[in-house]
Amino acid sequence: MNSEYVDVGILKKCVEAAVKKFTEMDNELLCSKLDLHEQAYSHRIAVYLERIVQQELKPVLCERVMGYLRVDCEYNKHLDDGKKLDGVISYFGEFQAKYAKGAQRCCPCNVCKEMRKTPPVASSKEGDERQFRPDVVVHRRGCDCYNLIAIEVKKSVVCPFDLAKLKALTLNHRDGFTYGYRLGAFLYFESDKPKHLWLTNGILEDCRCP
Repeated sequence: MNSEYVDVGILKKCVEAAVKKFTEMDNELLCSKLDLHEQAYSHRIAVYLERIVQQELKPVLCERVMGYLRVDCEYNKHLDDGKKLDGVISYFGEFQAKYAKGAQRCCPCNVCKEMRKTPPVASSKEGDERQFRPDVVVHRRGCDCYNLIAIEVKKSVVCPFDLAKLKALTLNHRDGFTYGYRLGAFLYFESDKPKHLWLTNGILEDCRCP
């Protein structure tokens, strides 16, 4: 068995439960006056996700596989190499057009600012050797068989570049793509309330419900 046989619904349930636990136990981190970096959010979500994954996937995966699963933050490796931006940047325009309608909704992160100044050309990004790192992943290190969940977190807005990364991470191995994560989850907190966007097989589900 590999990640393709793990039900996406179970993985969504794991993410939702971890976010719920985060908002219950670490609600003070969401205070706008603190002006915390989103890594403070993603770390705590990962802590809760690690426990929940062990509980929810134990009936689904054998004990040997469960022993390999890890929840990692800022994991930039892919097998023995790095996660490359090659192909990621070309997806930016798709999500920029969908979610940045009006200056007040534009993601303020440095990457999105630079991308808006110089719109990417897909052909110019072939062979891009720069690396990226998802905020949180659930996977087996050094192997693509159990790439289960990739998560990106922002404080209050949708980030087109993060969605582009999640698209690249969730495109299917069977179609010749590199990573093959079963589920991509983009999390943000609108008026301190959690919102999510799901991606499966590189496709964004049209849902922002908590």
